[in-house]
Amino acid sequence: MGFFQVLKGKKQGHLYPSCLLCGNMSFGGICRRCLRGVEELAEPQIDKKLNLLYFFQYKDIEPIIKAKYHPFGNRVLEKIAPVVFGKIAKNPFPFPVVGIPIDPVPYRGFSHTAILARHLPFPLTYGLKAKERVQYSGKDMEFRLKNLRKFTYSGPRGIRGVLIDDLVTTGLTLKVASQFLEKFQVEIVGSIALARG
Repeated sequence: MGFFQVLKGKKQGHLYPSCLLCGNMSFGGICRRCLRGVEELAEPQIDKKLNLLYFFQYKDIEPIIKAKYHPFGNRVLEKIAPVVFGKIAKNPFPFPVVGIPIDPVPYRGFSHTAILARHLPFPLTYGLKAKERVQYSGKDMEFRLKNLRKFTYSGPRGIRGVLIDDLVTTGLTLKVASQFLEKFQVEIVGSIALARG
């Protein structure tokens, strides 16, 4: 389904705004019924190997993750972020942390990681930025290893941080970002993502 569906019948050929998931009319990118379904499906899970808290398997919310490539994708993320990340009611760590979205620079009009991060219960810094755009979507590990992300950082030093991303597949970006941030005395104590691929 897409954001716009073609009407059938009398008004055939006209476009109307629709829910990304079910195709019913919705001006917000996702209808209330589907949003409730997403909220019910969201279950905090831990990947101990990556020290990652996530809520979905990628296959379960693929259209939502891919919404970031659509001009209206911010509408979907703005509705989903509070119901999913809102499940983290308080800082889960026994010490203060700062949320660090991975590359919170607007791309195609909005930043998906910044939208998600705003709904977490701790302060944020938007200082971690990618030097160039590398699309990992659909690429194998060999490509990812040959094209490691390079970052810049302009946030606070000497903090404990939590990396925030929409999708974690191999964990390579988290690892590279974490190692890079060590240069700035930023200790990454965990990561949070919408989905695990």
